[in-house]
Amino acid sequence: MKLGALARVFTGSKGYNKDAEALEAQLREVKARNQHLEDMLHGAINMRGYLYRHCQPAALLGVFSHEWELRYFVLTGTTLRSYKSDRDASAEPRTVVDVQNCLVELEDSTANAQQWRFRIVEPGGNQLLRLAADNLSAAEQWVAALENAGLRVVDKASFVVDRDAAPRRTSDSANDNLASARMQDRWEVSSTDSELPEHIRRPRKRHSRALAGAPVDSTSSSTSAGGDNITSSSGAAAAGGEVCSVRPGHVTNPHTNVTRPPMVGSTPVHTSARYSYLSSDGVWAAKHDGLWNLAMVIIVVTNFRLILENLLKYGIRMNLIRYVNQSLSGKGNLPVVLAFPALLLFSLIALATERLALYCMKQDEEFKQAIHKKDIADPKAANAALAAQRRRNDWLIFILNLVNCTATLALPLYLVYHTKAEPGPGFLLTMCTVVVFMKLVSYAHCNSDLRHARRHHELRSGERGNSDAQAPWAVLKYPENLTVRNMLYFLAVPTLTYQINFPRSQRIRKRWLARRFGELAVFLGLLAFMVDQYMAPAIENSLEPISKLHWVRIAERVLKLALPNLYCWLCMFYCLFHLWLNILAELTCFGDREFYKDWWNAATVGDYWKLWNMPVHKWLLRTIYFPALRNGINRWWAMLLVFFVSGVFHELAVGVPLHMVQYSAFFGIMLQVPLISLTEALKKHLKSDTWGNYIFWITFCIVGQPVSLMLYYHDWVIAHRQTILTDKLLNGTGGNSTIPSF
Repeated sequence: MKLGALARVFTGSKGYNKDAEALEAQLREVKARNQHLEDMLHGAINMRGYLYRHCQPAALLGVFSHEWELRYFVLTGTTLRSYKSDRDASAEPRTVVDVQNCLVELEDSTANAQQWRFRIVEPGGNQLLRLAADNLSAAEQWVAALENAGLRVVDKASFVVDRDAAPRRTSDSANDNLASARMQDRWEVSSTDSELPEHIRRPRKRHSRALAGAPVDSTSSSTSAGGDNITSSSGAAAAGGEVCSVRPGHVTNPHTNVTRPPMVGSTPVHTSARYSYLSSDGVWAAKHDGLWNLAMVIIVVTNFRLILENLLKYGIRMNLIRYVNQSLSGKGNLPVVLAFPALLLFSLIALATERLALYCMKQDEEFKQAIHKKDIADPKAANAALAAQRRRNDWLIFILNLVNCTATLALPLYLVYHTKAEPGPGFLLTMCTVVVFMKLVSYAHCNSDLRHARRHHELRSGERGNSDAQAPWAVLKYPENLTVRNMLYFLAVPTLTYQINFPRSQRIRKRWLARRFGELAVFLGLLAFMVDQYMAPAIENSLEPISKLHWVRIAERVLKLALPNLYCWLCMFYCLFHLWLNILAELTCFGDREFYKDWWNAATVGDYWKLWNMPVHKWLLRTIYFPALRNGINRWWAMLLVFFVSGVFHELAVGVPLHMVQYSAFFGIMLQVPLISLTEALKKHLKSDTWGNYIFWITFCIVGQPVSLMLYYHDWVIAHRQTILTDKLLNGTGGNSTIPSF
C-alpha cells in the first residue's frame, strides 16, 4: 500500500500530521530492513542455518543454564555470525567470530549419540567455538562450508597441530574423499532430524561399518615449519575410541586436547591479529564462566556473613511452642475453627440450588411440549407465558446463588473481623473462604451456561458426546454432574474454575507424594525460620524511622528487608504453587498441573500477572473478563474491572485478618494498571525484555513488598499495640517479638 493511501485513512482525525509522520518513519524503517536483507542475500554467504552452540555451564549456575543453546549461524567469507533465531538475522548479531586461519576439529559421535559435534580452534590451540548439529547432513554441509572458507578439517582423535604452520586446504580430490569418509565414520549415525530448517536437511547416509561399531582407522598429516611430517594414527573404536599416542616432545593443551610442537629460539609466538578477551570486539566470543563463578561465590559469602551477623545479634528467635500457644489460646480463635464446616454447608446449598434449577428447566420443557401437543387458540400468548416462566425461574436461581455466594464470603469474614482472632487462624479462614467463594461462583456460572445449551439441545465442549472435541476424560454430561461426589471432588481439586469433566492422571505415585510431603515440611520450616529470624527484626526496627519520617533510615530498612523478603516470597511460592497444589493434584488424580508459568522471566508487569498464578488468572478470564467483553465493555475497561475484583480480594485477604481495612492493598493492585502501561511502553521503546524484567524485580521484590510490609506493620501497631510504639520511641526497645503470629 502506498504512503498516501495509508495517510488518507487518518484524514478525518485531528492527529493527521502526527499519524502520517509516524507512518513515514515506519515505512523508512521497513525499507531499511528490506535493503539490509537484500544485501545479506546477495552477499558472499557461504552457509546459514541452525546449530547448537556449547556454553560451558558455570559450577554454581549449571542447574539454571543450558549447556547447548540453539542458535542461527551465518557464514560470510571467514566471518561467522550467530543470532538467536532466523527472524533476528536482520538485527545485530549476538556474536561475530573471525575464523580465518583456524582449524575445524571433529569429535567422536559415539559418546554423543544425538549430536555431531565439531570445534573451531585457533592455530595456537585456543578454542573459539564448539558447535553441534543433530543430523549428519547438516554437520557435513557446515564442515564443508568451513573448509571452503579456508579452514583445515582435522580429526580430534588423530591430529597434531603445528603451531608454526598456517592451515591449508588440501586440493587433492582423493584426500577430500578420504576426509569425507573419515568424517562420516567418526560421526556415527544414531539420531533423527530435529529443529534444523528444511533447506539444510537431506536424507542421512548410514554406513553399516559405523552402525556396527567397527574400529575406525584415521590418519591425519600436516607439514611443520621446518618441513617435518607429523603423522599420527588411531585405531580407536567407534564407541569410546581411544586417543592415539602422540610424538614425544609435544605438549598437550589441557583445555582443547591440542598438542603443541616444541619451541626453538626463533619460533614465532605472535602469528595472527587477536582481540583481548575483554575488548568490545572479542568479549562475546570468549567464555566468562569464571567471572560468573566469582559472582556466585560473592553472593554466597555475603549471605553467609549476614547469617552470622544475625545469629550473633539476635540468637535463635524461632519458638514453635509460642506459635502454637498464640494460635490456640488467642481471643476469637475457637469460633474461627468452627467456621470451617460452614463452608462445606454453603457448597451443599449451591448443589441444591443447581438441582432446583434442573427441576425448573424440566418444568419449562414439559410446559413447552404441552403447548405443541394441545390445540391452543392463542399460541403466541402461550409462548409468551413460557418465556415469562423461564425468566422467573432464571431470576430465582440467580438470586439464590447470589445470596448463597454472598453468605459464603461475608459470614466467615465478619466472624474473623469482629471476634478479634489472631492473624494466623484468621488469615487461614479468610483464604479458604475466598477460595470456596470463587469455586461456587464458577460452579453457578458453568452450570448456568450448560442449562442454556441444553435448552437449545446443544452439547458444550468437554461434555461426553461432543463431536467437536471428544476427550478421553470427558465421561459426564449435564445434568449427570449434579451429585454430591462431583461437588466434593471440585472442592478438593487445585482449581478455581468448574467444568463438567477434568483431565485425570492414571494413578497416585506414593513415593513421589512422600518426597513432596518431605519437601513441604522442610520448606515450611525454612519459611517460618526466615520470617522469625530475619524479617521480624527488620520490620520491628522500622517503627521508629517511619514514625519520625527519617527517609534515609527508611531507605536503609527497605533495603535490609528486601533480601529476606525475597527469599521468603520465593519460598512461599514454591511451597504453595509447586508443592501443595501438586500434592492436591496427585491425591485427586487431577491432570492439568499448570499452576504457574515462567513468571520470573516477565518482561512487563502485565506478563507477571498473566503467568504467576494460573488458577486465579483463568478464573478471572472466564468469570470476569470475557463476560464483560460479551456485554459490550471494551478491553481496557474489562481489564480495569479484572484488577478491581483482584484488588477487592487482596484487601480482604490482608485487611480482615489484621482487623484494619484501610484500602492500601486495594489501591496497590489498582496502581498495577498504569504500571502495566508504563512497562509496556518501556519495552516497546527499549526493544528489550531485559530492562522490563529488571523493573519487575525492583518494583515488586526490592521496593514494593518491603514497603508494604513496613507500612502495614506500622499501622497495625498503632491500631492494636500502641504501647509497643511508645516503648520504641522512648526506650528504643519493644520487648519480645511483636510481629502478628502466623
